[in-house]
Amino acid sequence: MTANRESHPSHPFWPQIDALLQPWRINDIPAIAETFAEDGVLHSMMGTPIRGRASLRKVLGKHLAHIVSIEFEIRNIAMNGDVLILERVDHVTTPEGLHSLPVVGVIELRNGLIQAWREYFDSVQAASALDASKASSSA
Repeated sequence: MTANRESHPSHPFWPQIDALLQPWRINDIPAIAETFAEDGVLHSMMGTPIRGRASLRKVLGKHLAHIVSIEFEIRNIAMNGDVLILERVDHVTTPEGLHSLPVVGVIELRNGLIQAWREYFDSVQAASALDASKASSSA
């Protein structure tokens, strides 16, 4: 069902892409923050941008606390200079079950670190999955 981290081993930049995704797979908040530049920004279009490593550690620690694992099904990879575009389906496992969400991430790199990571997805679909997760946990 899901592609694993070997889903695009022939892509010339797969080792660098895989290194950016690996901390997310294992929910390693400090390692996720370290993939960003000190003043890097993560912006999921449903929320407020998170700026800087310290804020990333704090906010992601709260948001990802209930996540058991994330598996990335990579559909397409595009690069233009230091800009990476990943079309993917995120398969997120929580104690309440599996939730899948199609996402496009645009990642701007500087000196091998993430300067900006913007996530585009259907906010209604994401909210619906979140509501289902909350309903399951309160039942």
